[in-house]
Formats: sequence, structure tokens, C-alpha cells
Amino acid sequence: MKTKVSFFVDGFNLYYSLRNLAKEKQNSSVKWLDLYSLFSSLLRPNEELASINYFTAIYPFNGQGTIKRHRVYIKALMSKGVNIIEGEFKKKDRFCPKCRSVFRSAEEKNTDVNLAITLFKNAFLDEYDKAVVVSGDSDILNAIKEVKKCFPNKDIGIFPPYGKWSNDLRKHADFVIKMKQSHIINSIFPKEITYKGITITCPPEWFVSKT
Repeated sequence: MKTKVSFFVDGFNLYYSLRNLAKEKQNSSVKWLDLYSLFSSLLRPNEELASINYFTAIYPFNGQGTIKRHRVYIKALMSKGVNIIEGEFKKKDRFCPKCRSVFRSAEEKNTDVNLAITLFKNAFLDEYDKAVVVSGDSDILNAIKEVKKCFPNKDIGIFPPYGKWSNDLRKHADFVIKMKQSHIINSIFPKEITYKGITITCPPEWFVSKT
């Protein structure tokens, strides 16, 4: 029987990593990342991919173009069987002490909580033998500790996004995989994807011709 491996992705942590890499390489196509392809490439012969869980939220104050690209990317992930778990942003008034005025902002809610709950719930349901948390954010540390305490037979590892790191996560993980540029470059979606009879096209701002 093969070892069941599930991935739990902090979407924001990963996105900012890819955005920085896009600037570094002057190649925005890295944002069009096929997580199924990437994670499948990490599996050993005795392992099988049980699930990919992607945690994100739509920021309401982004421009319509940014929101549209975000939703297109979510659809692309869904075409490969990725589970999308959406949190939300709560609108919030903030005070600027310099200009002495109030401005409208938003505070992200539930993403870390959703990841922690799903990590624990899926362990309880025995949906994985090994979990890989894709994050460099130590906010998820307590969830990893609790899963390891309650389910000592489960292996919990981390796969920090490119350029991200957390010594706290590293100390409490059973294993660490370093994300390399080659992992990303070799796992880009094609320009067009067909899903349920609908064509999903890479946002033109992200597309880089290979010719």
C-alpha cells in the first residue's frame, strides 16, 4: 500500500514568493504555477498524491484586473483537482497618525485558521499518512504541533515557498523540502487549459512566449 501524501498551501505566502521571483527573473509566467505538476514531481515511488488544499481569499480593494487574474488562477487549479478553501477579508477603518485621517482598508480572516483546521481534520479522517505544509509562516506552527501530538504516526513536513523560511517550522517538522527555481520553472501551466468544456487562458500579463 502506498503512502498517502497531502499538501496544504498558504496561497498568500506562495503568491508573494512567486511575485518576488517574477521580478527577479523578469518572468511573470512563474505565477501561472501548476501545483499538481509541482507536487507530483516530489513524490517517491512508494507515495501517492492524496489531495492538494489551497487556502486563499480575494482582496476586495485590488483592481478588477488583479481580482480577475486571481479568479482565473483559482479555476486553473480546480482543473487539476485542487481543493480551494477561500477565506475572506473584512473591511476595516484605520487611522493614519501622519495625515490625521481615517482610511478604509481590509484585514484578512480565516486563511491560517482554515489551513490549521483542515490539516487536523484530514489527519483525524486518516486522509493522509504524510502532510506537506507549503508555507514559511510560523503562524501555522501550533497546528503542526497539535497534529503531531494527537497523531504521532503522521509525518508533517514543510515545503517553504521560494525565498521563504522559518526556523521555528523547521525545528518542529519531520522533514523539510527546499523549493528551488527549477521546481517552479518546470511546473508552469500551458497557456490554455480546458476544464468542463471551458477554455481557461493564462492572463496576458503573465504569459511569456517560449518561441
